[in-house]
Amino acid sequence: GTLLSHTGTIDPDTRAQIERVKSMGHLIFINTGRSKAHLPSFIPSDPLFDGLICGSAYIEHQGRVLMNKTLSAKAKKEVLDFSDKTGIPLLFEGVHKDYFYNFEKNPKNFLIGTDISKEDFLSDDIQITKMTFCRVITDVDTSSIEALRVIKFRTYGEGIIHSCDKAKAMKILLEQICVPKTNIISFGDSENDVEMLKASAVAVVMPHGADAAKEVADLVLPIDEALKVLFA
Repeated sequence: GTLLSHTGTIDPDTRAQIERVKSMGHLIFINTGRSKAHLPSFIPSDPLFDGLICGSAYIEHQGRVLMNKTLSAKAKKEVLDFSDKTGIPLLFEGVHKDYFYNFEKNPKNFLIGTDISKEDFLSDDIQITKMTFCRVITDVDTSSIEALRVIKFRTYGEGIIHSCDKAKAMKILLEQICVPKTNIISFGDSENDVEMLKASAVAVVMPHGADAAKEVADLVLPIDEALKVLFA
């Protein structure tokens, strides 16, 4: 919704503007609520990007992993028990692979991943960055999930490790690459971008973005138009 078009690609005009800004010496990072495994396959290897922040818990800079926090055994058990009780299907997003749980009677639609049993999923070998509730949970009691921060959006929900959010991950990255916050321009469109946008020197929100994001925006423009304004 921010970077990719409805076809799952980067619009040529947007790419041209990002390449122009990159040629001026600026660094370009992806800061997404999705895990690395859930990104379109071309993104991690695209030379346009200097690194990734994925699911607020995984940070990569020029191929070097700076942070990789994963769901604890307690967190996994709590959300699996929640799904068993409510029937709400879950998507667990990892660095290398995504996993489904309780999707037997629910269409996967555009999702790509592997079905997994409860017993196998609780194994330490399965490392997960974040998870998604693949149904509306605005009116569902999630208080039994204590080991994760549950965020309820209009059509779905997310479970994030308590110490993680997009802004904190961005701060860790900036410290590692010695770039001050005053140099940061962030682009977003969703409620889960608000923390990142508020922590940036300039916040740009897409015209179709959520009202909560627009409330903290300095500019409301598509990426290519915003870059033309900011780097005239």
